[in-house]
Amino acid sequence: KRGRYSPHTALVLAALVDAIAEQGRFAEAETLARAVLDIYQKTGASDDSAVAALARNRLASSLVSQGRWREALAEYEAVRKGMAGDPEGYRRFAQGNAGFAVALLRTGQAERAIEQLQVALERSTRAWSPRAAHIRGLLGTAYAATGDRQRALQEFAAAVPVLLNRAEDVDDESTTRPARDRRLGMVLAGYIGLLADIKGTPLEKDAGMDVGAEAFRLADVARGQSVQRALDASAARAAAKTPALADLVRREQDVKKQIGALHAVLANALGQPTDQQDQKVIASLRGQIDTLRRARESLAAQVSKEFPSYAELLNPRPTTVEQARASLRPGEALITTYVTDDRTFVWAVPPSGSVAFAASPMGAKAIADTVAALRKALDPSAKTLGDVPEFDVRRAHDLYRALLEPVKAGWEQAESLLIVAHGPLGQLPFSLLPTKPVTLGAEQEPLFANYRAVPWLVRTHAVTVLPSVSALATLRALPPGDPGRRPFAGFGDPYFSPEQAARAARQEARTQVATALETRGRPISLRNSPKTEGLDSSQLAMLPRLPDTAEEVRSIALAMNADLTLDVFL
Repeated sequence: KRGRYSPHTALVLAALVDAIAEQGRFAEAETLARAVLDIYQKTGASDDSAVAALARNRLASSLVSQGRWREALAEYEAVRKGMAGDPEGYRRFAQGNAGFAVALLRTGQAERAIEQLQVALERSTRAWSPRAAHIRGLLGTAYAATGDRQRALQEFAAAVPVLLNRAEDVDDESTTRPARDRRLGMVLAGYIGLLADIKGTPLEKDAGMDVGAEAFRLADVARGQSVQRALDASAARAAAKTPALADLVRREQDVKKQIGALHAVLANALGQPTDQQDQKVIASLRGQIDTLRRARESLAAQVSKEFPSYAELLNPRPTTVEQARASLRPGEALITTYVTDDRTFVWAVPPSGSVAFAASPMGAKAIADTVAALRKALDPSAKTLGDVPEFDVRRAHDLYRALLEPVKAGWEQAESLLIVAHGPLGQLPFSLLPTKPVTLGAEQEPLFANYRAVPWLVRTHAVTVLPSVSALATLRALPPGDPGRRPFAGFGDPYFSPEQAARAARQEARTQVATALETRGRPISLRNSPKTEGLDSSQLAMLPRLPDTAEEVRSIALAMNADLTLDVFL
């Protein structure tokens, strides 16, 4: 109402930037942040003003959250240059910015990142707060990048125990939940990388830890922060049925909301020009926030004391190697992976003995490119069998050598492999990795016969994929099935429409022995082939047949010694 280019409009948009960023919508936050900066520039705000600095910081933060490090760095540098004539203003509004430090780290400027983080740590009012722990974790990452492993290990050792306590929230008005999650992932990846680097060195002995086991525990957290938090929150709401516990939970949530609201008011107060700020109001707001923080800590302590089971649900401990090992059965081995920007870490946990731990130089992009290339033969756009592209067995073996071979000692003796795949590896069928170098021979008949000699992993090991390490313990803890359950009845390859039934009848009437040409030209019906783009709804009749399911049902029935006289229904 006060005009498109007014400070009031800019304040409203700035609040929207924070709200949208909190939801992880960083591209939209960037668009609004640019609009805020544009308004201030058009209304005459100078580059050395606090409002311009805060606007650029919001823009830079949205770029950091999108991984656009150099663009973010350019905005942070613009703030520094713009406020060069006001050192005190720069110190208050821009120096010690963790986002700036992350951008510096990601662009190879670890020494400058350390300078920013040291200032941020000095400003942290509570030495052991989650905010301070995040800063120290980033410091550990920066020291590791400079080669100072001893100092990095000290910072990580101090920071990580606090960061893994999910019952605590980072009371930090300068960052959003998604941004904090991203930084936590960065810290954990840095620590895991450091542990891999010191494996087998005197530093590992001095640290007094099994670095493979410690890295395994950290990776369990890093693989699924947001998903695990949602599961924890859902379980916690379901568990808070005792009136006394429900009252404590409600009070804690109310205090948390009050803290968030006061942070928003404080941000608006600090966003005013320096000569218009009411220092008494600002001091009062900070005092109220500190009081509420202490009240929330007291409530959390009361919950832990009076309802320890609920506290454990809110803040479950990461799965350790020994806990994972306890869920394994004879003949099984657990393989877990964790993919970072520059490396991929792999663990192989046998039922007994040492854990095999290795780091591959393949980062997220290389892994994603390799998996995408391999899937071209698995998810082809081909319309006939003859058009299916050749599976790249050489590239698949290269991936095996990079990931599984270095930890072979941990899984080779097993018969069944339980795999927890992270990131792009979740789209990869590990069973199709060749365990030895192989070259496909000339194409021959029948079609795909040249793959017969490929030493696929599945030829020597059964492969099962799990969503997480903790899922293994959960599945193994399920009670046995009902002994009174009914006999098996299976239905495979159903007809989804009369047309499919008619086509099936015509197909059965054809010659059973197909020629090579007929095999090569046989059309492909993929399970995911229905095209529903642009449709308001879809129908069951649009689904293709599932011919493999008939064989699956028959196999299960044979394994159970079931009577196949009802095969007509398959």
